[in-house]
Amino acid sequence: MLFQDHEKSHIIIGEAALSLALCRKEISVANLFSQLGLMSKSENNIDRLTQIAKPETG
Repeated sequence: MLFQDHEKSHIIIGEAALSLALCRKEISVANLFSQLGLMSKSENNIDRLTQIAKPETG
């Protein structure tokens, strides 16, 4: 199944939010940015890393 770029961005943001929720942390813009940063540090797939670093917003 193919996703449009903005749908992929929503998935990545959702993953970050879920990770925060599972750790019982507040889901805020600041915490989402921090979580996305942590996700990018542990990512090896260049395509996924690009999605994390520069999500489409439209």
